[in-house]
Amino acid sequence: MTFEEVGDLLQLSAAQFAGIAEELPAFEAGGRLLVRRACLLEWIADRERRHAAALTAGKVVALVKRRLEFSSDDNYPFPSVLALCSCSPSSL
Repeated sequence: MTFEEVGDLLQLSAAQFAGIAEELPAFEAGGRLLVRRACLLEWIADRERRHAAALTAGKVVALVKRRLEFSSDDNYPFPSVLALCSCSPSSL
């Protein structure tokens, strides 16, 4: 696929495409940069996996931060962070 075809497939503007062009799994043939469709689809799948992992990590961090904010609230449904790690404040 040509870069133009890739941009059309991904429905990106020229400016958006310029931002990712260096990341694409491209090769040169006949003086043109091309991308194999299978490699492009794998590249897209990899980006989706990394994005999902980042979202999951962000949610975990947000949950821990929220839990720390409520650690003194007896009505909060989770045990305190100190209880989870079997620590006492004096051992920290």
